[in-house]
Amino acid sequence: MIRLDVITAENNSNDVIANPTSNALELADFYRKKMAEASSDQTELLCFEGIVFEEKRSVNFQNINILEKCIMDFLYDNEYPKKVCIVCDTPEQAELYKVVYNFYYPEIEDERLVDAMWD
Repeated sequence: MIRLDVITAENNSNDVIANPTSNALELADFYRKKMAEASSDQTELLCFEGIVFEEKRSVNFQNINILEKCIMDFLYDNEYPKKVCIVCDTPEQAELYKVVYNFYYPEIEDERLVDAMWD
């Protein structure tokens, strides 16, 4: 089961945790704290706001990688939260999150985050 999901705000009906900073390393610390709280509370679903994109796509790729690594490392070691969701403002933002995830994490095709635009 894939425990990370990436959606757009228009497809979300859950409470979303707003990002208190745009610095990816500081934000990763914030994510760890929130996921630890969710783990203690046995929270099923935790939703984080997508990051604000920089002009350079490579910077966005690096920032997303830092955040997804933080999330995936936590999920590998903890039962809760059962799922973490990143809620993005635009489909383009969501697509880059999925591209970065698919580059690093799936071991088989069924573990990839899919996007209808890729088919």
